[in-house]
Amino acid sequence: MNLQNIRTTIAILERLPTNNFNISAFQGKTSGRFLATTEAELHTCGNTACIAGALAVSPEWKALGGLIGKGGGPFLGPAPGMYSAADALSWFWELPVEKVSAIIYGDRWLEFVARFRLTGMPGAWWDLDKDQAISMFYQLLSNELGAVVR
Repeated sequence: MNLQNIRTTIAILERLPTNNFNISAFQGKTSGRFLATTEAELHTCGNTACIAGALAVSPEWKALGGLIGKGGGPFLGPAPGMYSAADALSWFWELPVEKVSAIIYGDRWLEFVARFRLTGMPGAWWDLDKDQAISMFYQLLSNELGAVVR
């Protein structure tokens, strides 16, 4: 696990307005709607964003050469083996793709919560709010470091 990039993710989420958080979409983009490419646009255009969507528009992601995919999620361009947001974030967080898929797509959510001994998480992935997402990443850090991190 890349501890610095987990901390970067926490900082990005902390900047995201609570009312712009929606775990069910990279951005609230639908056909014909505006796709934000910066945090300022995301925060003011009325779009919602999830963990991956907020990361994709961040200056930190762009500084690494990261791109925004067609749906608003993080993408690393034509890098070998990088075909999806899950692949890109697997590289960024240094977590297996199946763990990243639990975080950003809800795949095997309850197994993920149990495996990492996460507390305060909703039973349904789509009910995750901004504060719970931040807590999840702090708990991942704490579990990795063997001490409470905040």
